[in-house]
Amino acid sequence: ADLYLGGRFQEPIAVDTLTVLNPDRHFVSIHSSVPDGFTVTINHGKIEPVAADLYVSPDGSDSNSGLTPQEPLRTIAWAMMKIAPDSLQQRTVYLAEGIYSHSLNGQYFPIGIRSFVDITGANRETTIIDLEGRSNCFFSYARPSLCSPAEDGFSFVRNYTVKNLSLTNGSGTTHGASTLFTYYNSDFTFENIDIFNVNSNKSYTAMIFHSYNITLRNIHIYDTSGEKALGISSHFGVPLELYAENIRIRNNVPRYPFHPDFTGNGGGMKLDTGGATAQPLYATIVNLEITDCVIDNLDPLFGSIPVGQIALISPNGGDVRIVNATIGNNWSSLWTDAGLYFSGSATYELYNSIIYGNHPHEITINNIWPGTSNIYIEHSLIGGGEDGIYYFSNPNTIVHWGEGNIDTDPMWVGEVDPDYDGDYPYMLTEFSPARNAGTLDIPDFEFPEFDLAGNPRIYGGSIDMGAYEWNPLSTEDDGLIHDSITPHDYNLHNYPNPIVNLK
Repeated sequence: ADLYLGGRFQEPIAVDTLTVLNPDRHFVSIHSSVPDGFTVTINHGKIEPVAADLYVSPDGSDSNSGLTPQEPLRTIAWAMMKIAPDSLQQRTVYLAEGIYSHSLNGQYFPIGIRSFVDITGANRETTIIDLEGRSNCFFSYARPSLCSPAEDGFSFVRNYTVKNLSLTNGSGTTHGASTLFTYYNSDFTFENIDIFNVNSNKSYTAMIFHSYNITLRNIHIYDTSGEKALGISSHFGVPLELYAENIRIRNNVPRYPFHPDFTGNGGGMKLDTGGATAQPLYATIVNLEITDCVIDNLDPLFGSIPVGQIALISPNGGDVRIVNATIGNNWSSLWTDAGLYFSGSATYELYNSIIYGNHPHEITINNIWPGTSNIYIEHSLIGGGEDGIYYFSNPNTIVHWGEGNIDTDPMWVGEVDPDYDGDYPYMLTEFSPARNAGTLDIPDFEFPEFDLAGNPRIYGGSIDMGAYEWNPLSTEDDGLIHDSITPHDYNLHNYPNPIVNLK
């Protein structure tokens, strides 16, 4: 936020007043090329860091203490500068309900994420950050060549959670991200976040690079354009470890018009550990929906390489498990593309999933690396069956076509009922062949409590294929079992009849 220092000939410097007297990397970054013994002398700090949780409200004031909900600060960025992180005591910045934007209440972007500091909104329906065309709402950047005055060498930005809010109207103009951007982060969580109405140009909507021990829960990205909606990659020797639960990506499309600057080509999600120093990819993804996304506007230099609506690329081994995914009705202009793309020498497992209605292929396999890739597919609905797999290049790939796989129309409610206008068109109808067709017998795996619509994930002792679980108490209009219950006409009988007093 204050200083970046780099270069072999950097002279010692003295600063009369810095934001804080004892800065960490949030305020001062020092490149490894700076000579040993380099010193920064700071005479005064403008603010005194607060070793406590802080509260922020759109109607607050940055002259308040921020220590209680009745004395909230106004800007999130100010709270993140004012709070004092502590590795032994997790801190939280609490965001009250309301709309946070530059024009309404002077918000500054990007908001710097800090180690050991959580950012928690009231809930994602009422805590809304409007970027008004700006990029990088939340930004967290580190790299091995950087350290802070208080550190002896590199360390990740780590141990934080961002949750319970919505991000909208973001925009990206260069390679990077339009809403969330993390670079060399570890042990962090994004949870209960909606991202919508974002035009990210050649950028990702949300980008997580060179990071590990990542947890994503209840993330919904919709009505966006640009690069992939969600990019998670590691190319520089950092192992990628991901747990993702209840991820919904729909209607992410290219940033038009076509070319000439090859602005983003659309698509859903990419996990990639390719590169010269590739590390294994370890990921578990459960309750995933990627639907109605488009890939087009491709750079002709790379336009012959498959990309996929969800692309999994790991040239140096690892294990990736996808459980209860719905990947459907996605379209690509690339003749080798598919709804699900496997590449690399990892072990891939696909259980209880529906891959259907994707153009031009349901699944593409492309393994150009020397290591063997094993792909296990069980209890899944694959359009075209085993013939729905397109082999682009797979000399070292073994496909294990397991038990319980079917090839038929999944009978999604939004396609069966042309008048359906609810929020979950990819829920199953009562007579879907995917009902009760999944398996609960997955080694070393614990199913989440709820499906993607908030209904119980397991109903009647069995489990459905796809991201949604049908049950008679959920509605195919609303999907949320705890929000609405469908009325039924039941003929009830009692015995004995009439009822008698048994005393």
